[in-house]
Amino acid sequence: MKSGKPKNIKLHILSRPSSKKALIIVKHPKLKTGFFGFDFSTHEVVEGQWLNGKVYERRSDLSHDGKYIIYFAAKFHLQGKNMAFTALSRFPYFKAVDYHAKGHTWNGGGLFLSETEYLLNETYSSDEVTKNSLFKIKKGKLNNLTADEETEGIYYPRLRRDGWKDEGETEEFQLFTFSYKDWTIRKECRCNFDEKKQGKSMHYDINELYNPKKELVMRIESDWMEFRNDKVYWADGGKIYCAPLNAFDKKEEIMDLLKFGFKSITVNYD
Repeated sequence: MKSGKPKNIKLHILSRPSSKKALIIVKHPKLKTGFFGFDFSTHEVVEGQWLNGKVYERRSDLSHDGKYIIYFAAKFHLQGKNMAFTALSRFPYFKAVDYHAKGHTWNGGGLFLSETEYLLNETYSSDEVTKNSLFKIKKGKLNNLTADEETEGIYYPRLRRDGWKDEGETEEFQLFTFSYKDWTIRKECRCNFDEKKQGKSMHYDINELYNPKKELVMRIESDWMEFRNDKVYWADGGKIYCAPLNAFDKKEEIMDLLKFGFKSITVNYD
């Protein structure tokens, strides 16, 4: 019997400076996606729930207090309106509190605008099937953008909101930087349709870490690298790591997400 555990996965992490929680999005090659909760203060990783479908992580977001998630997902094995949808759920689960059926993957997803309001990212309308949260909803696009879905649509504004400095665009990537106690992360946000044919995701990041002497310490192809509590955290090869900035050689493996496979988990909200 074949195992449900993959040989390679992609990790994307949603975090907010105001919360000690982060959401680990585990993407399997065969359109299976897992949500895992992570606590920066304890390094505890908790398995949340799995979806038999694809999550568009760059159109997703975590609330200011880390209690809610907005995500956009597609279940390509289904037909009709429920093939693609935007949902608001409780951390770290998929079960929808608000559910907006779409039926296609143009736009979709959202961004938390405040502690009481979120943006429903859309040019083409969706159907509000369920609305149980107290959040106000703003429908439309940021900055009147009509075409861009995953970069200027949600992902870049999310980075800017959370303290990343937009250094502008080159022919190959959009550059963001984040500095902390004279250390700097340099993030290259890349989008290359040709490289998708070579096994890469259409959208991917390359992160470089520089020490106070401006020396390159690490360069990895990974969506996530972040400073917290005098440490740097990053994802690489399906695993989560951290290291103290004053003792970078003492790298710690926090969790190997490769050991988890798709499973059916039922969630009941109180």
